[in-house]
Amino acid sequence: MPHLVQSIVDTLRHAYKKYDNRSFLESVIAASAMVAFADGNVSFPERVKFDQVLEIIERLKIYDPHEAVELFDGYVAELRRDNATGSRDLLKIIGDGLGTKQDKILVLKICWAISRADGKIPHKERDVINLIANYLNVGTRELYSSF
Repeated sequence: MPHLVQSIVDTLRHAYKKYDNRSFLESVIAASAMVAFADGNVSFPERVKFDQVLEIIERLKIYDPHEAVELFDGYVAELRRDNATGSRDLLKIIGDGLGTKQDKILVLKICWAISRADGKIPHKERDVINLIANYLNVGTRELYSSF
Protein backbone atom coordinates (compact mmCIF):
# COMPACT_ATOMS: atom_id res chain seq x y z
CA MET A 1 0.00 0.00 0.00
CA PRO A 2 2.77 2.54 0.75
CA HIS A 3 4.10 1.97 -2.77
CA LEU A 4 0.69 2.86 -4.21
CA VAL A 5 0.50 6.07 -2.18
CA GLN A 6 4.01 7.06 -3.25
CA SER A 7 3.10 6.36 -6.87
CA ILE A 8 0.04 8.61 -6.60
CA VAL A 9 2.10 11.37 -4.97
CA ASP A 10 4.74 11.10 -7.70
CA THR A 11 2.09 11.28 -10.40
CA LEU A 12 0.53 14.36 -8.84
CA ARG A 13 3.93 16.00 -8.40
CA HIS A 14 4.73 15.39 -12.08
CA ALA A 15 1.35 16.77 -13.17
CA TYR A 16 1.89 19.88 -11.05
CA LYS A 17 5.37 20.43 -12.56
CA LYS A 18 3.89 20.19 -16.05
CA TYR A 19 1.15 22.66 -15.17
CA ASP A 20 3.55 25.02 -13.39
CA ASN A 21 6.02 25.11 -16.31
CA ARG A 22 3.47 25.17 -19.15
CA SER A 23 3.70 28.92 -19.73
CA PHE A 24 7.51 28.67 -19.86
CA LEU A 25 7.22 25.90 -22.47
CA GLU A 26 4.83 27.99 -24.56
CA SER A 27 7.16 31.01 -24.31
CA VAL A 28 10.17 28.99 -25.46
CA ILE A 29 8.22 27.53 -28.37
CA ALA A 30 6.72 30.88 -29.42
CA ALA A 31 10.13 32.60 -29.39
CA SER A 32 11.72 29.68 -31.23
CA ALA A 33 9.02 29.76 -33.90
CA MET A 34 9.38 33.51 -34.40
CA VAL A 35 13.15 33.28 -34.86
CA ALA A 36 13.09 30.16 -37.02
CA PHE A 37 10.41 31.64 -39.32
CA ALA A 38 11.91 35.15 -39.46
CA ASP A 39 13.22 34.56 -42.98
CA GLY A 40 9.94 32.94 -44.09
CA ASN A 41 11.28 29.41 -43.87
CA VAL A 42 12.08 26.97 -41.05
CA SER A 43 15.20 25.05 -42.01
CA PHE A 44 16.00 21.48 -41.02
CA PRO A 45 18.95 22.58 -38.84
CA GLU A 46 16.64 24.98 -36.99
CA ARG A 47 14.20 22.15 -36.30
CA VAL A 48 17.04 19.93 -35.08
CA LYS A 49 18.26 22.70 -32.75
CA PHE A 50 14.70 23.15 -31.43
CA ASP A 51 14.53 19.41 -30.68
CA GLN A 52 17.88 19.64 -28.87
CA VAL A 53 16.57 22.50 -26.73
CA LEU A 54 13.65 20.32 -25.66
CA GLU A 55 16.09 17.57 -24.67
CA ILE A 56 18.60 19.79 -22.86
CA ILE A 57 16.53 22.26 -20.81
CA GLU A 58 15.55 20.47 -17.61
CA ARG A 59 12.20 22.28 -17.26
CA LEU A 60 11.17 21.14 -20.74
CA LYS A 61 12.10 17.46 -20.43
CA ILE A 62 8.82 16.68 -18.67
CA TYR A 63 6.80 17.38 -21.82
CA ASP A 64 6.08 15.06 -24.69
CA PRO A 65 8.34 16.28 -27.52
CA HIS A 66 5.64 15.48 -30.07
CA GLU A 67 3.26 17.86 -28.29
CA ALA A 68 5.95 20.57 -28.31
CA VAL A 69 6.64 20.06 -32.02
CA GLU A 70 2.91 20.27 -32.80
CA LEU A 71 2.70 23.54 -30.87
CA PHE A 72 5.79 24.84 -32.72
CA ASP A 73 4.24 23.90 -36.07
CA GLY A 74 0.99 25.60 -35.05
CA TYR A 75 2.83 28.81 -34.17
CA VAL A 76 4.72 28.71 -37.48
CA ALA A 77 1.42 28.22 -39.33
CA GLU A 78 0.02 31.24 -37.49
CA LEU A 79 3.01 33.32 -38.62
CA ARG A 80 2.66 32.02 -42.16
CA ARG A 81 -1.05 33.00 -42.28
CA ASP A 82 -0.52 36.54 -41.01
CA ASN A 83 2.96 37.45 -39.85
CA ALA A 84 2.03 40.76 -38.20
CA THR A 85 -0.88 39.37 -36.18
CA GLY A 86 0.94 36.13 -35.45
CA SER A 87 4.01 37.97 -34.21
CA ARG A 88 1.90 40.17 -31.95
CA ASP A 89 0.11 37.14 -30.52
CA LEU A 90 3.34 35.20 -30.00
CA LEU A 91 5.05 38.17 -28.32
CA LYS A 92 2.16 38.24 -25.84
CA ILE A 93 2.60 34.50 -25.16
CA ILE A 94 6.33 35.05 -24.66
CA GLY A 95 5.83 37.98 -22.32
CA ASP A 96 3.09 36.33 -20.30
CA GLY A 97 5.10 33.16 -19.75
CA LEU A 98 8.33 34.65 -18.47
CA GLY A 99 8.48 36.18 -15.04
CA THR A 100 12.12 36.30 -14.07
CA LYS A 101 15.01 38.05 -15.78
CA GLN A 102 16.82 34.70 -15.75
CA ASP A 103 14.00 33.06 -17.76
CA LYS A 104 13.95 35.96 -20.22
CA ILE A 105 17.68 35.70 -20.85
CA LEU A 106 17.46 31.91 -21.18
CA VAL A 107 14.77 32.23 -23.86
CA LEU A 108 16.87 34.79 -25.71
CA LYS A 109 19.87 32.44 -25.57
CA ILE A 110 17.66 29.72 -27.03
CA CYS A 111 16.71 32.15 -29.81
CA TRP A 112 20.38 32.73 -30.60
CA ALA A 113 21.05 29.00 -30.66
CA ILE A 114 18.22 28.45 -33.13
CA SER A 115 19.35 31.39 -35.23
CA ARG A 116 22.91 30.00 -35.41
CA ALA A 117 21.70 26.51 -36.36
CA ASP A 118 22.26 27.25 -40.06
CA GLY A 119 25.83 28.33 -39.41
CA LYS A 120 25.00 32.01 -39.89
CA ILE A 121 22.77 34.58 -38.22
CA PRO A 122 20.55 36.23 -40.83
CA HIS A 123 19.64 39.88 -40.24
CA LYS A 124 15.93 39.06 -40.13
CA GLU A 125 16.48 36.56 -37.34
CA ARG A 126 18.68 39.01 -35.44
CA ASP A 127 15.94 41.64 -35.82
CA VAL A 128 13.36 39.23 -34.37
CA ILE A 129 15.64 38.43 -31.43
CA ASN A 130 16.06 42.14 -30.77
CA LEU A 131 12.28 42.62 -31.04
CA ILE A 132 11.71 39.89 -28.45
CA ALA A 133 14.43 41.33 -26.19
CA ASN A 134 12.85 44.79 -26.39
CA TYR A 135 9.41 43.35 -25.67
CA LEU A 136 10.85 41.63 -22.59
CA ASN A 137 12.66 44.81 -21.51
CA VAL A 138 16.05 43.14 -21.79
CA GLY A 139 18.60 45.66 -23.00
CA THR A 140 20.96 44.75 -25.80
CA ARG A 141 24.00 45.22 -23.55
CA GLU A 142 22.46 42.96 -20.92
CA LEU A 143 21.56 40.38 -23.54
CA TYR A 144 24.97 40.18 -25.16
CA SER A 145 26.90 40.32 -21.91
CA SER A 146 25.10 37.16 -20.77
CA PHE A 147 26.84 35.05 -23.44
